[in-house]
Amino acid sequence: MALLEEERELEMERLEREGQYEPASWFWPFGDGPSVPLEADRKIKQLEQEYAQLELERERREAAESDGWWFF
Repeated sequence: MALLEEERELEMERLEREGQYEPASWFWPFGDGPSVPLEADRKIKQLEQEYAQLELERERREAAESDGWWFF
């Protein structure tokens, strides 16, 4: 994840040099940004989705392994 964050920063710097990135003005911090979708953002989102699926699979496997019956 840290490598993807670094890749994102480098990609933003590249877009800024190419003129495809507009930094937000001091009075409106929610505006502007890259004019094209970032490849690193797509990779980060995909990694987060894969991790969420892995967590769901772990939970499902743990639920299947425990029979849910307590002897007391």
